[in-house]
Amino acid sequence: MTSLRDDDPVPTMDNLYDAIILGAKRVGHGIGYVKHPYLMEVLRKKHIAVEVNPISNKMLGYVADQRHHPAITYLRYGIPVILGSDDPGTFGYNEFTVDWYEAFMSWGLTLADLRHLALNSLQYSSLSSSEKIIAIQKWNKLYKEFIISTKGSACSKPFKTLCHKFSEFFHKKVK
Repeated sequence: MTSLRDDDPVPTMDNLYDAIILGAKRVGHGIGYVKHPYLMEVLRKKHIAVEVNPISNKMLGYVADQRHHPAITYLRYGIPVILGSDDPGTFGYNEFTVDWYEAFMSWGLTLADLRHLALNSLQYSSLSSSEKIIAIQKWNKLYKEFIISTKGSACSKPFKTLCHKFSEFFHKKVK
């Protein structure tokens, strides 16, 4: 993928190779890797995370249709993916939730996928190793509370028949 502008002094592809050569643990705006299977394999094997910005990518014309965003290919291939928000104020919104919503609705993500993306955000953050452990422990506790609360709401009287199936699924997946 190259820049849409002829006067761009640093073509996008140069950055893709440089990020790997320089030993990056996380790259931003890595949507061009999808056109380079060898580089995707390097990202996967070296556990180099790719930060993607769904709304920004759409607004800037890098992705014509969110359903075909390269991030879903990375995610399914085993490359660590992180959802980011690139200058939301510039694009007229101020919540990071918009990027998550767009990814969830367009990419056919499951609750497990969303959990995985959230944990990647912590695992590939700039926190120290000890800070990451604490952050992940706190996040896991809050996530489990969210699931239990959601189950309670979903299994109220009108949804009793679904509640039993959800309980079976929940206990198999969470343990």
